[in-house]
Amino acid sequence: MAFLISRLCEKALINFSLRESRNIFQRVSGIPGIYDVNARSVRTNFPRNVALPKAATEQVYMEDEKEDSSISKEIITNVNQQIKNDSHGRLFAVIQVMGKQFKVTNEDIIVLLVGASDFTVIGRPLVSPSLVNVEGTVIEKALSHTKTRFRKQRRKQYRRIKFYRSELTMLRINTVEFKGLLNEHKDVEGTEGRIF
Repeated sequence: MAFLISRLCEKALINFSLRESRNIFQRVSGIPGIYDVNARSVRTNFPRNVALPKAATEQVYMEDEKEDSSISKEIITNVNQQIKNDSHGRLFAVIQVMGKQFKVTNEDIIVLLVGASDFTVIGRPLVSPSLVNVEGTVIEKALSHTKTRFRKQRRKQYRRIKFYRSELTMLRINTVEFKGLLNEHKDVEGTEGRIF
């Protein structure tokens, strides 16, 4: 490849035409059609943001539905065993407060997701309140530092300065615990998606 580049550079310095350099490149590399463009259009009309072709990602599909269901049943039984035996270790939860998500664990100072070191239970979009319980205590409610908001319209004699402070709340997460098992049917139906 280095020979090819040096050969093209030498020929370009001798002022070969585009057609002759294209023929040399095709002879040396064996790749036809690389330089099948007009030199003037390359200089002026070449798009700046050319999207390169993406490599095909490898996808694996489960062809057998029985195998897929057996794998999911095995995973659910393993998670249920860890919940029954309390062998899951320290739990964490991802909670959403005022549109922001926070990862919390027991005794954190600061529910969309609950997990341990071996598994993660993800809600669609929320984890059912009958499955997980996260308890917290408000430690402190304070205000942030003073921020300024300056607005101006040019040539309109309009200038306004406003000062504001945001509310901050510090929480301590007391416990993150499972209330029940996965895929366990409740006695009362119709309350699965409700938030209490």
